[in-house]
Amino acid sequence: MIDADEKFVQCFPRMGTENFQYDVNIEGVMKQDADSSIKAGILLQALQQSQRGPVVLVIDELDKARPEVDSFLLDFLENGRLTTGTDTYEKGEFPIYTFITSNDKREIDEALINRSKRVEVPIPSKELFLEILDLPKDHYLGYIYDKCPNFSIRQARQYVEDLDVLGTEIDEEALSQYINLDELDVMSLADIQHISELKRRRTFLLTL
Repeated sequence: MIDADEKFVQCFPRMGTENFQYDVNIEGVMKQDADSSIKAGILLQALQQSQRGPVVLVIDELDKARPEVDSFLLDFLENGRLTTGTDTYEKGEFPIYTFITSNDKREIDEALINRSKRVEVPIPSKELFLEILDLPKDHYLGYIYDKCPNFSIRQARQYVEDLDVLGTEIDEEALSQYINLDELDVMSLADIQHISELKRRRTFLLTL
């Protein structure tokens, strides 16, 4: 709607400040060209893009990154500035709208929170979870929702997309990328699907 360029970075455990400053250029690595193996990181990309138009920057799950990243982001958020070594980069004339998400794996620095508008998003109900994924109410992912509270909508959507690619309705190996299957307390995903089918059949009989 605002004709902005979107920049997205997914934080990972122990992610450091260097990962925000620089990124790996796969093409340069494959060519074994050291000079072109490093490219601008997500923050510098956002600053450069703001010279040409507005930017929406999404920093997802900041709580997974190292605590020092919080203070590193302060100058960027408050002044639109990034300092890397001896070089300093400034924001252009267009705004950068920055969205930071956290699942409270660790506390975010209070100084960073004070410079932000905080919005609490509650965990959706199972019914809403399945509705967002456009799945039936008796789908086996509803059982997984009950057993694995950390199974996010984003992970579930990616799993559903994996199933489309694989051409199947159920796949344990694909799901194991997003959750610990031991938490399900069942022998296999086929058992979960069987449970869902039994519940659906019971509901049908009660309706009759």
